[in-house]
Order: sequence, then C-alpha cells, then structure tokens
Amino acid sequence: MHTNDFGPLSYGQLRQWRDVENLPRERWHEVNTWLRWSLPADVGTERVRRALRALAARCPSLRTTYDLTDPARPRQRVTTDDVELDTVAITATGRGSDEEAMAATEEVLDHPFDLRERPAWRTLILTGRGLATEVFLVRHHIVADGLSNGVLEHEFRTFLNEQDGQEVVAAAEGPLDLALWQRAPEQQRAWAPAVERWEHTFAAEDGRGFPGVDSANIGALQCVLRSSAALGRAGDLAARTRTSVSSVVLAVYTLAIAQVTGVERLVAESECSNRFNPRWRSVVSSMVQSVPVPVTVADDLAEHITRVHHEAMTAYRRGMYDVDTVAALPSAAGHTATCEYNFFPWQEIAESADSTEPVWEEPTSAVKSGCSLRAAEKDATLVLCLRTRGVAQDRAAAVMKHMLALLNESTAF
Repeated sequence: MHTNDFGPLSYGQLRQWRDVENLPRERWHEVNTWLRWSLPADVGTERVRRALRALAARCPSLRTTYDLTDPARPRQRVTTDDVELDTVAITATGRGSDEEAMAATEEVLDHPFDLRERPAWRTLILTGRGLATEVFLVRHHIVADGLSNGVLEHEFRTFLNEQDGQEVVAAAEGPLDLALWQRAPEQQRAWAPAVERWEHTFAAEDGRGFPGVDSANIGALQCVLRSSAALGRAGDLAARTRTSVSSVVLAVYTLAIAQVTGVERLVAESECSNRFNPRWRSVVSSMVQSVPVPVTVADDLAEHITRVHHEAMTAYRRGMYDVDTVAALPSAAGHTATCEYNFFPWQEIAESADSTEPVWEEPTSAVKSGCSLRAAEKDATLVLCLRTRGVAQDRAAAVMKHMLALLNESTAF
C-alpha cells in the first residue's frame, strides 16, 4: 500500500480514539455503526462495487488507517491507492425481506475493526434473483459520524448512476486536512475559550458522576421510547420558551435526574456536531466532540428550559478543542459528568411502533458508566433511548418516568 499522507488525528478522531482505546477486544464492536441503502430494481453487484470504490476514492476517511504505536501521539495515514473492498454478497430468498436482511448483517456489524490494519469499514450487498437489492455499510465511529450519513449516501448514489469510463474521481477534503487546519497557529488561538470553559466547569466542583454508580455489579441497560405525543408536547414547550426540542429534552432529562438523585447542580456532557464552518460542513469524518453544560435546577420548568438552552448554545459554540489538553488540566482529576446527552439521528435503534410506555432492550452500542440519553426527532416521533451502566434498573426507570411526567405536565413542579 503506497501512502503519501501521514499526520495527526483531527480533534474529533482523537476524541473517538480516547473513548475506545482502553476497551477490551470483546467490546471493540460496540462503536460500529451502520447505514442501510435500498437500491433500484435493475442494479447488479458489480455496479454496486464500482460505486463503492468510487466512494472510497472520493472520501479520504474511507482510505485511512491509524498508527497507534505512540499512545500519546496517535497518527493517521491516508493512501492514494485504490482500496481493496471488504465486501460480502449474501443472497436473500425474497426481495425486501427485512428479517432476512437484518439477520445477514448481524455478524458483519458485530465483527470488530482493527484500526491499524485497514480502513475501518466494510459493506454487505444483499442480492435476490441475481440483482443487488440493498447495501449495508458498517464502519467504526472514527470513520464517520451521524452527520456524515447523508453525504455518504448522496455520493454513493451519484456514483451508482454514473456510466462506466467516467473520469477519475476527485478526492474531497478529509480528516487529515481538517487536523492540519485545526493545528495551525491562528486556529489554536481560537480553541482557547473551549479549554477555558472546561477548566471553569471542573473548578466549579459540579458534577462528579451519576450518584450511586456500581459498574462492578450492575451491567448495561437500555430503555427506548418512541412517542409522537411526546414530540408534540416537547414542540409546544420549545415554542413557548423560544428554544428547541433538543434543549427541551435536555432540560427535562437533567431535571428528572435531579428529582431522582437529589443533585441540584450537575454537569451534562452533550455532543456538538462542530459543522458550523462551511468548509467542513460536508466532510466525511467523526467531528463530534463533548461539551460541558453546567445545570442548576430552576424552580420553574420554563425557566429551567431557558437556562439549559442558554448554557447549551454557549457550549456548542466552543465545541472544537484538543481532548488531551483538556484531560491534562489539573482541575480535571476525578471529574466526571453527571450524565451524557446526544440529540442526533442514529441508525442502530430498531424501528418500533409508537408507544406510551418505554421498552427495555439489549444495549446496541457502547455504554459508559453512568447515565446517557440519546434522543432524536424521527418520522414525526420523539425517540428517547436511555442507556446506563452501573445504575440500578429501578433508578434508570425512574429517570425515564420523571422525564415523561415533565413532558406530560408542562406546568409540573
């Protein structure tokens, strides 16, 4: 493999690596995510493979491996050579068989990637009657975040519709370009307020983890609710407070934790997309980074939502920084956020019917110690996925119960 680009990780890549570098091998697969694309009725497998090769040529992240020899300075290398596809074709007995498709992907999804050996993605082509019907693209989270999904699909379908013999694919900017830009002197100065925010949060002594965590004896849990009614109520609260559904959900989540644990000052570690700069808005990479949202419980729900929204918006403006610099701050020692929060679309939550009660499921991806909420507005419903590790099930259930009560009774307190 000929490599002509070698350099540091971007801040988003570094965050992803620090999150998983100490996971035991049997948990490596937990950071795999997947995309599922349906295909037109007349597409053969070779045409799909050709589009996938073009996709790799277009997106440097799909041609990247990692040098992890020095733990303090992980690096990435990008090849300009054609990538050998890691693709498997499986024949289904009937077109569009969802159960069959998901069964076929289970082994592919759960197989871990070794970031050092080859680009950390693979595909499965589902076929029927000699034609390709669907494509599943599985990748390590370091390769691409949820906001890269639309870019990947758009590029794939563009290449799928092109004819043989089209001109060479031009590579887009990738995570190595981003990493070098982030480390330029003028950008280093721009990231200083983000580090200062973390330092201030640590020094305030708020948020020392979710109270009562016992990871040694209590494993991972996952509770999911899909509710169109809850989305309507969250939307009403957002309109009334002139905020957003995401901020409303974060507010009722932190308030529910306060009601369950008795902690009135906490820190929510939220996720920032970092796609505000037009140059990097469409880059295929993992750009998401955690930001601290300090929360002091207010005596009124509307005031609490407004306060949380202001803190979250301030945090999102300071979402790009070197995680190693933050981790090295003296005040960071022993500090753990009270909870985690993520409002992004994701693929790994199975589809289910609209419901009024949450459903307990097997956890579908990495779960850290403590309490984490993933939320999304999808198909006119609000999806809430509460994941915990080391938290008793009755306490996790109580958090979800209080969240729903706050959404159901907008004048609660």
